Amino acid sequence: IFVIFYCLYRYLAKTFPQAKSYVKPDWIVVLGDIFDEGLSASDDEFKRYFERFNSIFDYKNHEQHYIIIPGDNDVGGEYYGDTQPLLRQRFRNYFGRIIALYHQNDIQFLKLDMDMFDSYSDAKRSAVMEQTQNRPMKANFRIVLNHWTILTRTVRFIKAFINDIEPNIILKGDSHHFSIISYDRISMKNTILAQEHLSQSIFTLDLTDKNVIYEISVPTCSYRMGVQRMGYVALFLDSGKLI
Repeated sequence: IFVIFYCLYRYLAKTFPQAKSYVKPDWIVVLGDIFDEGLSASDDEFKRYFERFNSIFDYKNHEQHYIIIPGDNDVGGEYYGDTQPLLRQRFRNYFGRIIALYHQNDIQFLKLDMDMFDSYSDAKRSAVMEQTQNRPMKANFRIVLNHWTILTRTVRFIKAFINDIEPNIILKGDSHHFSIISYDRISMKNTILAQEHLSQSIFTLDLTDKNVIYEISVPTCSYRMGVQRMGYVALFLDSGKLI
């Protein structure tokens, strides 16, 4: 799996094909903020941004599996009241449903669109549960994809969400920085396992403990986001472990 937090700039046209050729991923996941100007773009501008995106990532290549998540730069959600339904609909027109469940072998991806101000109740919870009603999250690898963090919200939110979905991995991309945290369902506490960089070249997470959930913050791959450490994240899933 190849995971990207993406802001569109020219040099990606060189770095992404090289990284993709090296990793040869089964899935490519983009965790939001596809376009810096998504909120203010006209429909014609958005179309041009999409074509530019496709020219780099070859999104229309149906031989490659892609999952594209909306971010606040695309549809709003960073500030209270700035979410615009028309922008969400436009995003769906280009990148498909913003809440969806994908399944391949023993891996399930639950694609979400829960911004900073969403509560896990009523319509939002119903939309999520609709995806898992006929296909429960029972695979060995149950991966939630969301632009915003899940595990640093209120205890009430986290407990209800985890009880419904039973994920073991959450991938998010809002902060621009790399980190890995673990959440203990018994103590209801988070522990930082890695921040900004890994302490070793290969970092393994044991996914067999149902009381522990991991949230990985994927860094930006654009120098324009103002962070020192950039890059792509490659995940290798094997026998109940994530490497």
